[in-house]
Amino acid sequence: MRTFSYLFLFFMVFTMSCSSTTKMTGSWANQEALKSGKKYKQIFVSAIVDNIQVRQSVEATLANEVQSRGLMAVKSVDHFPPSFTSGTPPTKEELLNVIRATGSDAILTVTVKDKGSETHYVPGTTTYAPYPSYGYYGSYYGYYGYHSAMYSTPGYYTTDKYYFLETNLYDAQTEQILWSGQSETLNPGSLEQFNRDYILALVTAMKKDGIIRSEKKK
Repeated sequence: MRTFSYLFLFFMVFTMSCSSTTKMTGSWANQEALKSGKKYKQIFVSAIVDNIQVRQSVEATLANEVQSRGLMAVKSVDHFPPSFTSGTPPTKEELLNVIRATGSDAILTVTVKDKGSETHYVPGTTTYAPYPSYGYYGSYYGYYGYHSAMYSTPGYYTTDKYYFLETNLYDAQTEQILWSGQSETLNPGSLEQFNRDYILALVTAMKKDGIIRSEKKK
């Protein structure tokens, strides 16, 4: 259940930052398996999370990206309702039987592996208003006016939140892993922004590793 809790916190506890960044920290392609040249036509996408709204959003984003590249996509949320994983967890055979029955030949999963935070102190600033070039020591009022025109902001502490995700691609028949990518997201500001940043980083890495073609379907 730790994975579910991490992913729930990742999407639901947003920081005060207005921007987020997602970058790939590593990826690996199973070159031996890819040498077979097997063509995959339908991808079963699965966000391993127990929050139904988050699951729907992430899987819909992944499915749209898959379909934009000329492949078919199936979302786990349409076949694994919340009640499917409540109570006694399903067996491996039960999970795979449902996936294979959809006609999917590959499985794409995403989950949060870890999280962390780091607190920084941001020092205050002092800004001086412009003053005539002849200086401010000539009179009391000039000296007073110069120093009274200083604008200061206090220092403060800010905490950056880091989330480490793992995305895996499997062959649905053999269960063999075909590709794995690790990414880091800093200060997720919203679910929509995360989806955009995550997909961009994911597609870039998959292109580099030769998992997907460069051009989308016209």
